[in-house]
Amino acid sequence: MQNQKIFRTRLMFGSALAAIALVPAQAFAQTAADEEGVGLEEIVVTAQKREQSLQDVPVAVTAISASQLASNRIVNVQDISGLAPNTIVRPAAGGTGIASFSMRGVVS
Repeated sequence: MQNQKIFRTRLMFGSALAAIALVPAQAFAQTAADEEGVGLEEIVVTAQKREQSLQDVPVAVTAISASQLASNRIVNVQDISGLAPNTIVRPAAGGTGIASFSMRGVVS
């Protein structure tokens, strides 16, 4: 008789835990106050020796924000190799300490 009570108690407790585990968690949407300061900023490019909007420039541009630089721990020019596609930055030959850039196979 005692074993049946223990079995029923454990069965009820296990059923309650399973029911709690299957209840979905609530998800809350962001409010307008949370989204202040979030948005697109206008990027001005001077790739053709004149100021243009990024949308009007006919060349490929990779824009990296200050927060991306901080989160990826970019401390010098050579660290950019991992952020910009097809871009390799390495020290120039001769030990001058000047960076050598290579973009899509074209070396500076």
